[in-house]
Amino acid sequence: MIDTAAARMNTVARQTMRPRLRKTNRACGRVVIGRGGPMVSVRFDGRAPMESRAYGAPVKWEREEERTDTFTLSADGRTLTLNVVVRSPRLPRLLTYKLVYNRAS
Repeated sequence: MIDTAAARMNTVARQTMRPRLRKTNRACGRVVIGRGGPMVSVRFDGRAPMESRAYGAPVKWEREEERTDTFTLSADGRTLTLNVVVRSPRLPRLLTYKLVYNRAS
């Protein structure tokens, strides 16, 4: 995905953006979603959780790229799908990918 997005860039831009995209768009082995009162948290591989209000506005993070994560839980509750869209003025087109997680317990 990242190589495909970077392929349309000039050599200098490609060498700069490829490592940056790899660093900020790593696949995670575990996703934990929790809810406490009005807040929802999402934690990837034990990193600090991202928190927002349930049913609230999107949360802005300090990054050059704009990334939208959309989570979908299957009807049986066993599969979580994460669809990611990355937008950046430095990318020739959107970078999109999907990760599928199976429920651990």
